[in-house]
Parts: sequence; structure tokens; C-alpha cells
Amino acid sequence: MLVGDLHETTDAVINEVASVAAKEKLTVLNLGDYIDRRGADDTSHLAERMKHQMAPFENSGEKVITIQGNHDPKLAYNRALDGLKNTKDNHNTITELDQYSIVGFGGMHAQNALTDHGGSYYKEESMAKQVKTLVRKCCEPHEEQYVMLQLHEPPKGHFDKVASGYRVGNEKFRELIDNTNIGVVAAAHVHECPGVQIRVRRKNKREKDDGFNGEEKRYLRYWDVVTGAEKYPTYDFVPKDKETGKPSEDYKKYFGPIPGIKITDEGILKRGGYGTIDNSKKLTLTYNMDSYDLTLFVNPGSLCDNELDPFTGRYAVMKLSEKQMKDGKYRTIELEMRKVAKA
Repeated sequence: MLVGDLHETTDAVINEVASVAAKEKLTVLNLGDYIDRRGADDTSHLAERMKHQMAPFENSGEKVITIQGNHDPKLAYNRALDGLKNTKDNHNTITELDQYSIVGFGGMHAQNALTDHGGSYYKEESMAKQVKTLVRKCCEPHEEQYVMLQLHEPPKGHFDKVASGYRVGNEKFRELIDNTNIGVVAAAHVHECPGVQIRVRRKNKREKDDGFNGEEKRYLRYWDVVTGAEKYPTYDFVPKDKETGKPSEDYKKYFGPIPGIKITDEGILKRGGYGTIDNSKKLTLTYNMDSYDLTLFVNPGSLCDNELDPFTGRYAVMKLSEKQMKDGKYRTIELEMRKVAKA
């Protein structure tokens, strides 16, 4: 289960999500921002507020792997974790879970941060350098498909566009991910952008043309988990016409059928209003590991129950699992995102 941006949500909302973890025996990955840090407050009180948000997941009896968000001051966050048995801090370290090596890094880079409310901030280049060191520590390059990045701040260009249209993601994270074949990138922070994006890379560029044209045209699919719309191109990643600035006519080559990859989805989630815990969207990916590397980008959305936040959709990724066929050639990844009911 992936959750993030609780921002001191109501007990009813967090208890509902934690009860699913307990009932379905799901490990919880929390992407940070337990509280909404505004104004002055002492460390002890901040720690108490964070621990209150951590408690339902801790008491679910399931394993919780967590990082801090930019609203979570590190000292108070560390104090909140004191005495918790099921909750593990994964900031700047690695946790092994099933087939995945989960590399965690919380907070955000300081350049775009509004630092007047305190929190956890780092130098952008330093963040990426430490994450890269951890990735290399836990695997060889050919094993990167089994690495999951657990981040609070998204990489630049992936679920990082705020309401003004400005992209606030981490440029150095983007450079790192562009030069690796990491299997899953989970990040939060930007409430406006819950969803799932799929990046596909061909291992053998010399195969017949199916839209790659011998180049690394990586961004082939976009799955809009919020509206349930048809798969459509993320125009940021396709060639632009020099005169009009619009996607060139051959953009469909990036998004057409891909041999060896099967993508199916069902259900629908709508922005606005409130659904129930059963209002869900499911995605299944099956691909040929001999021919492709696949990266799944996920933003589970915010669980904040704040009516003043127009971007709060209260989503959570309830399941993220995979299996590999006996012959080791084909891999299937399953993901389910649900909308949490209004308390």
C-alpha cells in the first residue's frame, strides 16, 4: 500500500485506510508529510502530532516503511518514531521487501522550498548523489528493475505540475532516473497529480521499427488513474513542431501498441466529490523482460481531509504486486488505486 501527504487528516480517513492494510495484510509505504507545518511549534508537540498520524498504521499490525516529507522536521519525525515496533524509517537507506530493494529519501530540495514553515530540506545535487549511491549498493545495473525509489519529492517532469503549470520536481532525480532502469518510482508532494505513468525502454534498438526508430523514445504510455480517460500522450515527452509548438504528427509512434507488452485497466475514479473505498481503478501490465525494461511512476495522491485544499482527492494505492512466469521471460505487475470515502 502506498500513501502520502496525510497533512493531519481526520482519524476517520486514516483509520479507514489503515483498516484495509490490516484486513488485506498489506505492507504500508508512507511517502511523508504527516503534518501541515505552519507557524512556530516546539519539537515535542510536532512529534506528538506526527505520532498521532502514524498510530493507525502502526496498530494495524502490518509492516510500515516510511520517510519524512518537507513538512516533517527531521528531529520531531525521529522522536515520533521512538517506541514504534512495526514502523521503520527508510530515509537515506535501503529496505528489502519481497523481490524489491526499496531505496528511500524524504524531504525535498531547498531551491524551490518555502522554508518559512520549517521542515526537511536538502541540496538537490546531494539528494540525487545519495540515492544513486544506495541504488548502486543494493544492485548491479541489470538488477535495477527490482529497485523501488520511495521519495517524497517527485522527479522533474513526472507528476510534478502544480496548478500554475510550473513543474516543481527534482531535476537531479530526473537525471538519475533517465540514466537507470529502476522498476518503480513512488513519490508524492504534489497534490494535483495523482496517477500512474509507464516508461518503456527497448533493450535491443536494432529490432524492426515500431515507433522507436532506433532511438530511445522512452515515454510510450500514460495511464490517467483519476479520470479513467483513454491512454493519451504526455506531450512533454514527444517531439514538438518547431513552428506551432504542438506535438508533431508522428507522436502516436510513442504511444501505439508495443509488441511484448500488454496493458489492461478497469474501473474509474473521478476528480471532485467523494467516492467510497470500493471506487477503484486497476491496472495490469505484462511484458517481455528479454525485450524491454519498464519503469512505473506512481503518485498516490493526498489523503488530507481539508476542504480548503481543492486538489485533495484522497486516493491511496492499495495494492502493488507482481509475479514472474516460470520461464522467467514475462513479468506481470498489478496495481490498484482506490478513492477514500468522505468521513
